[in-house]
Amino acid sequence: MGTTQEITVAPCALGWAVVCDGLWQPLLFLSGGRAESQAKALAVAVAKAGYDVCLSVLDRRRALVAKGLYLAAQPESGRASPAVTLQWAPPNAEAA
Repeated sequence: MGTTQEITVAPCALGWAVVCDGLWQPLLFLSGGRAESQAKALAVAVAKAGYDVCLSVLDRRRALVAKGLYLAAQPESGRASPAVTLQWAPPNAEAA
């Protein structure tokens, strides 16, 4: 289908929010782990529907801590690809 859907897990006043291009309102969670888990499940569902998905996870300071790419399902298999996860070290981390 060609378009990439963005899903973001970010802190909010009530806990944690999962924001997705295709949703009118964010999904809200008290636990960041629960929000991340549901965001991953949503990314798989959207990929199965034929869209590439970019999933970003922010920490409480709103710094990017992880990013994953879920590729759209191929019509013949109907299965989404596993996530290709990109992770960054904290900005103040020393190089090894």
